[in-house]
Amino acid sequence: MRAKPYAVVRSVSIQAPTSRVHAMIADLRAWVLWSPWEGRDVGVARRFSEVAAGAGAWFEWEGNFKAGKGRMEILEDSDDGVLIDMIWERSVASEQQLSFRLEPEGDGTKVTLTTHGEISGAFRVVAYLFPMSRIHGPTFERGLARLKAICEQ
Repeated sequence: MRAKPYAVVRSVSIQAPTSRVHAMIADLRAWVLWSPWEGRDVGVARRFSEVAAGAGAWFEWEGNFKAGKGRMEILEDSDDGVLIDMIWERSVASEQQLSFRLEPEGDGTKVTLTTHGEISGAFRVVAYLFPMSRIHGPTFERGLARLKAICEQ
């Protein structure tokens, strides 16, 4: 059975300069302040690359069933966006890319988060019953709301 591609898109307007928003996204160590997955396991183990931000920076985590285990790496970093490859080893093995697009909007920044990947194996049945926008959407909305709160402080 061939893998089925998917994409989920969410946006938020943040009343903060694009440079501030970019810094929070491109620095993987800053993700502990706003990540949609943060708080699932207080004992999660984290490991970061020596370079904290920009292309080539990576972050690995391992925690309980809710936190899972995985790795994310920044593939591209520019003033108007960040592209991240994310690999989950567990709780559900998958790979996806997260694309953050940053657009000036008045005195603030519009952030558009797009995640895309492929659904394969038995998970296709789950995705047929529950669209990926329903599975991932609330998680990304939570993360964008946290990012907004942190950047607007």
